[in-house]
Amino acid sequence: MAVCRIGDWVYVETELVPRAKGLVRFVGPVAHDRRKNWIGVELDQAVGKNNGSARGRVYFKTKEYHGIFVRPKKILAVIPRRTLQDTIPTRTPPPREKGG
Repeated sequence: MAVCRIGDWVYVETELVPRAKGLVRFVGPVAHDRRKNWIGVELDQAVGKNNGSARGRVYFKTKEYHGIFVRPKKILAVIPRRTLQDTIPTRTPPPREKGG
């Protein structure tokens, strides 16, 4: 079980896929279970169960089937921020012509 915060990118176990990537958008108890913390994740792909709401209450907003609420044990890993920066493509300007 990985410890995560709002804004962390994580890998999460879902019912449809064993390892989905997403952004933590909510951490805390939900209306139907106030004794335990839940993690609300906005998934990259439509492999979730909701749009960031549960039982009529909105916890965060995302596209339909891109949201999921899981117990912390379903968070497989927190993706280090450095790893994310390495995967962002950078645009290199074209070389300048000489004597232009």
